[in-house]
Amino acid sequence: MIENVNGNETETKILRVAIYARVSTEDQAEEETPIAAQIRECEDFAASKGWEVVNVFKDGGISGRTDDRPAFQEMMALAKEKPKVFDVIVAWKSNRLSRKLEHRLTYQALLRRKGIRVALVKKPEMEGALGFLIESILAVVDEFLTLQIGEDVLRGQKEIARQGFSAGGRPPKGYRSASKVVGLKRSGEPLVRTAWEPDPE
Repeated sequence: MIENVNGNETETKILRVAIYARVSTEDQAEEETPIAAQIRECEDFAASKGWEVVNVFKDGGISGRTDDRPAFQEMMALAKEKPKVFDVIVAWKSNRLSRKLEHRLTYQALLRRKGIRVALVKKPEMEGALGFLIESILAVVDEFLTLQIGEDVLRGQKEIARQGFSAGGRPPKGYRSASKVVGLKRSGEPLVRTAWEPDPE
């Protein structure tokens, strides 16, 4: 809440909140559970502050490496309007808003100019110069982890290909996909790989 003192009177303004939630994979988007959980925690967080939720934006199955997300762009467009539609954006973690350093810093600056705060459920809120420093460091760490995961995935795909199995995608013309059991998982379930084999047809 914001308190404005006018003479001897105190006017209390309840901050208006926009919640943003996002998941990266199609499976998560179909289940909706991760997004629903994020929204629920954001709502609880806002309620604990005495804030009013006025908008909920959610993007399912879209990577945080891109800012080309329908709900995110709708939220940022509203953030530019006058008078302000909301005072605070609440997200579960900073990487829900973006995993790309360039985008994070750009939108951070835009929101700061518009007088809109960003509050994160999973990070203590810090204001001023220290808050700016911490948020910038988190942006760098998020992008580093994303790049590292990408390198690990590519390394794994190359190893799968070296073993003669498909690392993804459609088989070339004249071939078909065939599933082969190559071992057992820790759970005891069969470990299946996809290989390409000549298509008799």
